Formats: sequence, structure tokens, C-alpha cells
Amino acid sequence: PGFWFGAVGVGAVWAGIADLLLASLPRLRRHGDDISRVATGSIEAAMWAVSALLDQAAAQIDAPALTDPAHRAKSIALSCRHIVRTLLESAILAFDQEAGPAAVAFDPDLARTRTELQMSLGQTHGARDLILLGQT
Repeated sequence: PGFWFGAVGVGAVWAGIADLLLASLPRLRRHGDDISRVATGSIEAAMWAVSALLDQAAAQIDAPALTDPAHRAKSIALSCRHIVRTLLESAILAFDQEAGPAAVAFDPDLARTRTELQMSLGQTHGARDLILLGQT
């Protein structure tokens, strides 16, 4: 089960990269209106859900009476990574809407962080993970 419990950490790494990207949003705002608040609210909701999910996964991993640890660990990891990826992809869309293309085009650090997050999220097995999850 240690392998699968470690695999949950991948979702935490993705969340850390997303935090770096999203921390730049206040200085990139193109709008000072309700549209900005929609993007910010969407991102805040996604990041809250990611944090809550990772907390729950950690609590389940640390539970002393984990039945069938290998099976449970695999299920936790596959579920966690899928949900974190989905939530962070929605946060990236909201970020892109709010920041606009110029932010990434003219800020090399931001462009690198944005690319690293997108590439990291792409390093999943996608549908294969969901097939495995469906078999557990």
C-alpha cells in the first residue's frame, strides 16, 4: 500500500504548483468587475475542494484500522488524483479567463509555472486510472 499512498502525494504536488500560479492572479487582474470575482470565486472553490480532498485522503491513510490496505490505498490514490486533476483544470481555465494571454506571453516565470502545472496534470494515466478504479 505504500506505493499507492505515496501516489496521493502527486495530487499535493499539483496543488502546490497551482498555488504558485494562482498567487500571481491579484497582480494580473484585467477587470475590476463582477467577472473578476467570478474567476476568483471559481478558483477559490476549486482550491478549497483540493485542500479538503487531500486532508481527507491523509486522514484515511493515517487511519489505524484501515481494512484491506492495498486495495484501499489504490482506490484512495486513483480517486484523489482524478479529482484533483479535474479541479485544477477548472482553476486553470478560470485563471486564463481572468489573466488573459498577455500575462503568460510577457511573464517568463508565470509562463513556466503555467506550463509546469499543465504538463504535471498531463502526467496521469487518465482513462487507464479510471478503468483501474472501476475494477477496485
